[in-house]
Amino acid sequence: MKQQLLATLFAAAAISPFGFGLSASAAGAGSSDGEIPLIYGGLVFYDGMTGADYALCAIDPTSNRPLRPVVAGVKADAGGVAVEDTYYAAHETIVYAGGIEKTVAAYVSYSTSGWSQTGKFNAPASCIATDLAYDPVGKKAYGCFAVPVVVDESGGITGGGYLFSSISYPSTAMTAIAKVSSGREWHAMAFSPEGQLYVIILQGHWVTEYDYEYTKSTLCKVDKVTGEVVEVGDTGVIPDSSGSGAIDPVTGRFFWWVNNRQGGALYEVDLTTGHATKLYTAPRNEQFAGLYIPGVKSAKVPGRPVNLTAIFPMGQLSGTVSFTAPTSLYDGSAATGEVSYKVSCNGMVLATGKTSCGEPVSLDVTLPADGDSGIEVVMSNAEGEGPAAIHWIYAGNDTPLAPTNFMATYVDGNFSLSWDAVTQGVNGGYLDKEDVTYSVTRMPDGVKVADNVKGTSIAVPYAETDKLEIFTFELKASSGGHDSGTVKSGNVIVGATEPPYEVAWTSRDEVQKYVTIINANDDERDWVVVFPMKEFRMAGAAKGHDDWLIMPPLKLKGGLAYELTFDLHAYDTGNYVERMEVKMGTDNTVAGMTKTLLAPFDFSNTKYDDTPRSVLVKPEQDGVYYIGFHAISKPNQHNIYLKNIKVGTGIGVTTPAAVSDLTAMPDPDGSMAVTISFKLPEKDFSGNALTSISKVEIVRDDNSVAKTWDSGLTPGQSLTFKDTEALAGQHVYTVYAYNESGRGEGARAGVYAGLSKPAAVEELRVKESNRKGIVEVSWDKVDKDVNGKPINPALNKYTLYDTTDRGQELVKDKTSDTSATWTAVSGDEQKFVSFCIYPSNDAGQGAKTDSKPAPVGKAYRLPYAESFADGYPARIFRIEQNDCEQIGFGQDAANFSSQDGDNGYFAVEGKNVGSWGELYTGKINLSGVANPELSFYVYNLVDKAHPAISDRNTITVSVSDGDGYVKVKEFEIGSLGDTDGWVKATVSLADFKDSEVSICLRATTVNYYSTFIDNMSVVSNSSGIEGVTDDGFASTPAKRTYNLQGIRMKDASAKGITVTVDTNGNVTKSIR
Repeated sequence: MKQQLLATLFAAAAISPFGFGLSASAAGAGSSDGEIPLIYGGLVFYDGMTGADYALCAIDPTSNRPLRPVVAGVKADAGGVAVEDTYYAAHETIVYAGGIEKTVAAYVSYSTSGWSQTGKFNAPASCIATDLAYDPVGKKAYGCFAVPVVVDESGGITGGGYLFSSISYPSTAMTAIAKVSSGREWHAMAFSPEGQLYVIILQGHWVTEYDYEYTKSTLCKVDKVTGEVVEVGDTGVIPDSSGSGAIDPVTGRFFWWVNNRQGGALYEVDLTTGHATKLYTAPRNEQFAGLYIPGVKSAKVPGRPVNLTAIFPMGQLSGTVSFTAPTSLYDGSAATGEVSYKVSCNGMVLATGKTSCGEPVSLDVTLPADGDSGIEVVMSNAEGEGPAAIHWIYAGNDTPLAPTNFMATYVDGNFSLSWDAVTQGVNGGYLDKEDVTYSVTRMPDGVKVADNVKGTSIAVPYAETDKLEIFTFELKASSGGHDSGTVKSGNVIVGATEPPYEVAWTSRDEVQKYVTIINANDDERDWVVVFPMKEFRMAGAAKGHDDWLIMPPLKLKGGLAYELTFDLHAYDTGNYVERMEVKMGTDNTVAGMTKTLLAPFDFSNTKYDDTPRSVLVKPEQDGVYYIGFHAISKPNQHNIYLKNIKVGTGIGVTTPAAVSDLTAMPDPDGSMAVTISFKLPEKDFSGNALTSISKVEIVRDDNSVAKTWDSGLTPGQSLTFKDTEALAGQHVYTVYAYNESGRGEGARAGVYAGLSKPAAVEELRVKESNRKGIVEVSWDKVDKDVNGKPINPALNKYTLYDTTDRGQELVKDKTSDTSATWTAVSGDEQKFVSFCIYPSNDAGQGAKTDSKPAPVGKAYRLPYAESFADGYPARIFRIEQNDCEQIGFGQDAANFSSQDGDNGYFAVEGKNVGSWGELYTGKINLSGVANPELSFYVYNLVDKAHPAISDRNTITVSVSDGDGYVKVKEFEIGSLGDTDGWVKATVSLADFKDSEVSICLRATTVNYYSTFIDNMSVVSNSSGIEGVTDDGFASTPAKRTYNLQGIRMKDASAKGITVTVDTNGNVTKSIR
């Protein structure tokens, strides 16, 4: 539990009336300095808390119920304090007013005399406290309060931190005293009887952005007027979540509740040194806030009696209470002489009397009634009553626990029911095992099939009917006039269904009753019934799938075939591949699924297909069978969706086989007509020649006969029917052929009747015209709908957008044209431009198609050079990739440097063999150069441990002059050299001289994940430098120097023939 101060704790509800178990460390809890007082605190957490267990608890380590709920539902996570005779508990929550949510401190007040609720109100969020304390001298409450964070309309943040303030109740008016120092959180606060405030302050640091770790806690004295803090000493204990403290108003002892990695515990803090001593460890890491000690009248009252026992044998209400009078007073000093005692149970006095200190007392008493009973003994002297010793028992006959391991099956005309014997009571009290009897009721008809059963199994006769029935049974135990809770058996299926069968979606619970779901890999995922969608769904899982969905029993005949149909799809992104198999067997268990209907298959369709999936079920003999869908996807896939599960009527072996060449085509012009065409079978179901066909039916959506032929039919005949009565929407047509043996196997085709949205445009082409910056965008008309069926192209319109600058600038809206001219770039600029297009018709808008980005505008002149200095290109580029871990421009690292030492290069890191990344240049003008040549460097990777294994990653060079990219060269990097390091590659561009070209370099992963490219240039390969004029740079640096190969020189004074070009295009030739 890593819970920061003021974090909202768990949701509220009632707590078990019988509290918590006693931890071993509670035995003998106490202190040589006197009695541990009765402490109250608000329970805010324990391991396994369900959100229904907030409560005010009595903390009494001397009792056999050391943490006992007193008032259910009390929430003190935002502070709790007793002011005179009223206890105020605050809970951090959110309320809504006028549609606006705000955080508040929700207060509830209780009387400390009987713990009845006395008030309820909300206070501002500024009243949320880390802890609260009441000054018995100044009669005022104080707290460490969180300052709410406020974000204004401009995003500015104010507030935060903590304030030490006084607070009045019930008005919650506050007076700020001092700001709490940052990094010093006030964890627990308490006032001494003399009015001195003590605070335990936490210090720590941020381990991560979200995780704060405390490293020290210090007891401090605080001036309640100025807020000045004086350290007393280190407690030696480090909490890791919120807590609280309280000081005994009689003895002045400081008690502190702490939670950390060692669990929840009660400590006593030495007010002179700060050292904390553990007194009690909570059994379930309980956490408390708002501690309160009511105290006793005097430090000289008697202490608690010891050795308290209560013996009430065999469930009797009469028994013996024994104890020993104390030998010490409340403050730990010796007690002598006579003392009085009072014995009570749940507020009713059972006995009183006198004894001497240290003397044993044994009393015969009678309890008032069965039930949970707190036997309480209080000693008193002239100073008043001391603290109570309490021992809890369950008096009388306990209520039996509900039976366990209740099993119900049906075999050979009998229900067989069994369960484990009940031997214990709900409250740990007395239970007469020999007196326990059982009653059984059959559901849903409510028939009591057994009563007052002494054993743990019965057989109940029941005659199977001709229909499928589902039963459950309810079982309860009885003893001593008390009934246990009712337990229910699992579903018991009696009988079987004869096909045709389909899942009846009457309600989620009804569907759940009839199917069997088996989580074979015992993980957190399972088949679920999604009733609104009338489908079964299986979510993706980290372990993958091994999950069965088994249909109810079917009564099938041997020698017949039954068509199983169903709809199936995967998650809607298309990025997940699911896997399934379909099996059959004679039992609804994993072991019972023995026959494969569909071998394991993969699927990734993102919606249900037009036509259901189908398989023939062929039982070998008459019997009852189960069909199971087995999800077996690999780990970390996504959802599986399954619906429309149906099993058709049995098909005889001599009935006609299915028709062939079945098509269902919508009307291309969008009318409601559907044309169904098919060829009649020539063989029967068993493969023998078919001699006759008596009838043919076309059934629409399994519920309406659209067409019947009952004469003039011959095997192999082709038939066509135009259905003009279909409503707009998706339909499935099934065609059956009949002969004297009955109806044959069906064939199905799905179709959307009416006008469907158009399919996406197949390709959107972009080509620059002869006028720079102006492009021609073109596309072909769409002649298919979204389902792949023919559609009249004249019904479609097209909307074209320019998407170059990430937005969508309208070019043409709902045009019938198939091209557009557009000014994409103006002036001397060059950039990659892109477009998208949407087709539409009266049925709606189709999917978007994007163009490939194309370089448009003024081309770069030679010499062209790019070295990606500092990881940034100086010219425009476009990057494409497939299955790459990462791709882009990089900078030098400790173990890797660029080719020319300018801290930049292009890199491709693939994930798998075949991964590729592409780098596209802008347009480069090759005019006026006789022999243009591309050169670049690639890094030849050589494994030093295996130098014979060359770098087999490939580089493919493609060039486009405006009519698509053409591959001009492909090579393995290792072919350029056999040593590790940068190697140069050259590619002739002579075939493209006098053209404007864009170059694509593709790096493909083969045996090394990474490929590096640097220092790319296009120059003339002829001798001399006559062709050089202007490199097109118009940005810093002001001058750049190149060698004859057009490669920029890092050292402008290097020896050789060079060309220097300034930003004005002036060229200076040098020979050094």
